[in-house]
Formats: sequence, C-alpha cells, structure tokens
Amino acid sequence: MGLFDKQFGNKKKNIFDQISELLTGKGIKFNRPPHDNALFQFEANVDERVIHCVLVCDINVSLLTFVAYLQNPIPKEKFPEILEFITRINRDIWYGSFQINFEEDSIGYVRCKTTLPIDNAIVSYEQLERLCFNNLLHVNNYQNGFSEILTKNVSPKNALEEIRLAIKHQ
Repeated sequence: MGLFDKQFGNKKKNIFDQISELLTGKGIKFNRPPHDNALFQFEANVDERVIHCVLVCDINVSLLTFVAYLQNPIPKEKFPEILEFITRINRDIWYGSFQINFEEDSIGYVRCKTTLPIDNAIVSYEQLERLCFNNLLHVNNYQNGFSEILTKNVSPKNALEEIRLAIKHQ
C-alpha cells in the first residue's frame, strides 16, 4: 500500500500521526507546537508568494480545518472595502470562506478557511489534498484583488470583476 492509499480513520494509527506521515510524504515541512499536537503549521508557495498555512485536526469537534493567511496587513481605514470584497468573494465560492482576522483595533489579516468533517468518516489522502488545494486555489485567485484594493484604491466591485474575467479566460 502506497502513501496515497493510506486512509485517515485507520485504527492502528492516530489521526495526528497519519497527517504527519502524509504531509512528510508530500515533502511538506511543517511545525507542530509542543503545546498543541493537533496543530500543523507550514508554508505554501503560491505564485511566488509565501502563504502561511495552518491545519488543525480537532477530534473534539470532529473537524479538519485548513487556514491560509494572506500576507497583506489590513489597516483599519481599509476595513470597510476589504469586508465588502470578502462579502462579494464569499458569494462566489462554495467551499470555504474568506474572513478578516482582527489582530488588534488598528490592523487585520485576511485568511481563507476551509473545513472537512471527520466524524465517523474515513478521510483519504485525496480528501486532505482537496481540502488544502481548494483553499490555496481561492487564495491564488483572489489575493491580487486584496492587493489592488489596498495599494491602488480599486473598488471591491471592480477588483472582483477583474478577477472573474481573469478566471473565465484561464
């Protein structure tokens, strides 16, 4: 049985070890903080941009959660435009969502979050890969819109229209 054939939910190994093995087999270097063995932190390179990623395996709520953080800090004065853009994006995507993470009153960061229930289910490597890939695909498609709004004062509506046009021509 190869790495891609292994399944989560295998009673012989705990799910955290299975995730570690699968990520390692894919060549993904990750960190696991000593205080939280359910947390996997790593970086993904998306179109020459480093995206900080977190995969959380929470067996208490039977959920795998993948979160990718976009690089651009969001100043407080741009919150309304960014929140409008996020609302417009989230109407277009069916799997996952963008959110703004308020670190403090004056700055925020955009994140894309996708989840996969694991309650009484066998989760394959392909499902884990889809969970991560769909998230990073959304980040890849929409991250330029965030930059345009922040640096060029493009309206959220126009930024999304440009992205839709680019996606349509891919």
